[in-house]
Amino acid sequence: MNRIIAHARKDKYLLLLMIPGIVYYLTFRYLPMLGVAIAFEDFSYRKGVFGSTFVGLKHFLSFVTGPNFWPLLSNTVVVGALNIVITLPVSILFAILLSELGSRRFSGFVQAISLMPYFISTVVVVGITFMLIAPETGIVNRVIKAVTGNPIIFQADPGWFRPLYVITEMWQKNGWQAVVFTAAIVGIDPNLYEASAIDGAGRIRNILHITLPSIFPVIAVMMVLRVGSVMSLSFEKALLLQNPLTYATSDIIDTYTYRRGLLDGSVSFATAVELFKGILSLLLVDLTNTITRKLTNRGIW
Repeated sequence: MNRIIAHARKDKYLLLLMIPGIVYYLTFRYLPMLGVAIAFEDFSYRKGVFGSTFVGLKHFLSFVTGPNFWPLLSNTVVVGALNIVITLPVSILFAILLSELGSRRFSGFVQAISLMPYFISTVVVVGITFMLIAPETGIVNRVIKAVTGNPIIFQADPGWFRPLYVITEMWQKNGWQAVVFTAAIVGIDPNLYEASAIDGAGRIRNILHITLPSIFPVIAVMMVLRVGSVMSLSFEKALLLQNPLTYATSDIIDTYTYRRGLLDGSVSFATAVELFKGILSLLLVDLTNTITRKLTNRGIW
């Protein structure tokens, strides 16, 4: 105990820096967990959380046995999986290409440009997307009309929701995700590349036999983290990109709970659905982490 107090006194200023983060997580992450009780009640605003009628697993069973369960689950998993399978390799490739640029100044400039979309509001990103794919005035459809003669109404075609979502995610977040891999590449021992050069290896062989194996543990950890977000897609982007014509592929769990909870007033049902989604996400993370630890001896826990 005395040792802990001594360390606390020694690092008191560093510990003070933790206070904003602790307050944030307590206020916005842990205290709201008390609202989980709503999922097991027929919640009434008049009676409150602790006065509403307890109904057990009624809302969970209603969701799992309802007609929307499998379409919502499949839409969410497919979009989330595509987002990982496409954007993660692109981020890794982008980081490798940045590391291979001869000029550090040019590399920094490219990285700064790639980071800019991350700080743009999702509403603005979707607005730019709609401008680009507008049937009559969008540059994308102008090119399509010049080639085929017929524009594509992307907003009304369910088949185009998933490509649009993944492409906009890749454009908006690729630079930010590549930062982690860029940092991992910078930490590779330069002597490995020097020894490889002596053996006559070129850039491609260096990437395949030095860069990728060296950053593979980081890739594995990022994979686990990304799998944990498979069920938690960008709600704002999905909501803005979708419309009733594209619900067949665009209606995910988050947009469904938004309609049921806020628009329809079924707060208990929406809470149960979100809690079910959280439990499923936890199971996916645990499964991925277990597989990763067996393959690489690295994991989050």
